[in-house]
Amino acid sequence: MAIDVGPAAIDRPATGNGICTLISVDNPANATGTIDHIDIYGAYIDIVGGYVGSYVDEGSLVFSTHGTTGKVLPIVYNLNEYDAPGDFTAFAITSGDYLGFYQYANSTIDRTVNTGGGCWYKGGYHCPCTSQTFEFYDITYSVYATGVETGAGNAPTSVFYGPLVGPFGGPI
Repeated sequence: MAIDVGPAAIDRPATGNGICTLISVDNPANATGTIDHIDIYGAYIDIVGGYVGSYVDEGSLVFSTHGTTGKVLPIVYNLNEYDAPGDFTAFAITSGDYLGFYQYANSTIDRTVNTGGGCWYKGGYHCPCTSQTFEFYDITYSVYATGVETGAGNAPTSVFYGPLVGPFGGPI
């Protein structure tokens, strides 16, 4: 099964920026594994970008990261797509984790207000972080990721592969 986490990276009616870390409430990770693809919908041309990471909810609005991109992802206008290992280092995520990101002051990402599940917010750089307290905002940002489930058995599925049969018709 493919890992799917975060809200859709789509053109939204508003934009948001600021030096802050945001964790999307929408669409927690559906499996445990590795994030190897990220989509971010940017609002303007020539903006710096930010870091993306997986966040575990420790309860009482306290979060820690499981993994991050390890470097800044540059964001420009429209849909930005990033793949590991070329654009960033793939990182771990656990089923139920949330997708979050840190954005620089001039990084502007599309968002909607008062729709969807919202996000948890904390001013400043918290990607990575350990046991940081966030607050809730009713804003949904366009940051989405996919990946590969651990132990998903990524074996070929072609009809040419199947159980091997011995000379007497039984399995080898």
